[in-house]
Amino acid sequence: MKATQRQKKLIEFLTYHVDYVTVKNLSDELSVSKRKIHNDLLQIEEEGSSFEKTKFGIKIIKY
Repeated sequence: MKATQRQKKLIEFLTYHVDYVTVKNLSDELSVSKRKIHNDLLQIEEEGSSFEKTKFGIKIIKY
């Protein structure tokens, strides 16, 4: 499945941030709900990207 514009922005945002980013920060940055961020992350992972998820937030490992 092809990535949506929002998913591309999400990947781009995570790629340019070396530190962990919270789902709240992502939802604020992209002006969408935290649920949409979680769903997008799941779909992006299904496409082959990898994320490191900790209590500090999310960091992209492979895209």
